Amino acid sequence: MTVVAAIDGSEHTRKVVDAAVEYANGSDIHFVFVSTTNVYPYTMPDMVSLGDAVDFDAIREAEAQEVWETAGPFPKGSTAVNLRGSPASTIVEYADSVDARLIIMGSRGRGALGSLLLGSVSHGVVHASTRNVLIVR
Repeated sequence: MTVVAAIDGSEHTRKVVDAAVEYANGSDIHFVFVSTTNVYPYTMPDMVSLGDAVDFDAIREAEAQEVWETAGPFPKGSTAVNLRGSPASTIVEYADSVDARLIIMGSRGRGALGSLLLGSVSHGVVHASTRNVLIVR
């Protein structure tokens, strides 16, 4: 059985790691972080491209490093993957690519109104995936 554990550096990250270890029960665990740092390489012709002035790869790398440090030590033999894209669809696509039996992720606990206004990665994964999803609080 393969488990995909999505982490984001939030207060739930360590709980997700612990739940992944518990539910994987010795099976493969893939820890994934999806970078949502947006890059806008094209601007108005009169403007300097932000891509020329800002090293977005360095920003993404620093963001990922912070998330991995927050998550703490991972079990030996697990896989850690940095991905880029829309979090919900990227997590679902990755889980499909490794034929995961379970996706584990945290909930930020924003409630129905917050999810309606801000969107919710966990909500998106639950609705888009055909795989079992465990939301850790």
